[in-house]
Amino acid sequence: MSTYYEILGITENADAAEVKKAFRKLAKQYHPDLNSAENAKEKFIEVEVAYSCLSDSKTRLAYDRLLKLQRMERANPRVKQKYQQDVNRKTRTGTRRAQSHSKMSYQQYKRDQLFRTSFAAIIFKTIFTIVFGGLLMFLFYQVGLKLYGPTSEKWGQNSSAYILSTVYIFSLIGLIYLYEYFVRYLVVGRPKREV
Repeated sequence: MSTYYEILGITENADAAEVKKAFRKLAKQYHPDLNSAENAKEKFIEVEVAYSCLSDSKTRLAYDRLLKLQRMERANPRVKQKYQQDVNRKTRTGTRRAQSHSKMSYQQYKRDQLFRTSFAAIIFKTIFTIVFGGLLMFLFYQVGLKLYGPTSEKWGQNSSAYILSTVYIFSLIGLIYLYEYFVRYLVVGRPKREV
């Protein structure tokens, strides 16, 4: 059985940039939308799982230790099992993600990769959250003024500040949850279904 390093065609001392470069090249080569070979989907999933393990520093360390233990003649089975569990956990997650990505068109897949890893995505998320939270605050403030009026005893400065800060906090939390949906279904698009 090939190691994850062999699957990506890199050495075991490759740095993170080399791992990412090899992954991107092979993901494009084997993506089922671009490659009609029978084994393209399996190869694509294999490449994506290898990358999910090697791109995470903790999982990569566990994987490297596991490889070292497998090469030793007399390795402690309990230690080996612990590292195997760490690697298996990441592999299961990577396999689920890879199966989902293999159903997308290559363009959708590229956009998904970009939004998941780019600095621009973080900036977009931050600006979107602040603007939407600000709009919600303004809306609730205006509703409060209309209902109670600016000089009412029920609507003092403290009440206004508490309501606005509460709305802002909840809008931030809510948008964090909505962001994943927004990127996955509105920007990237729904994955194509197998027939």
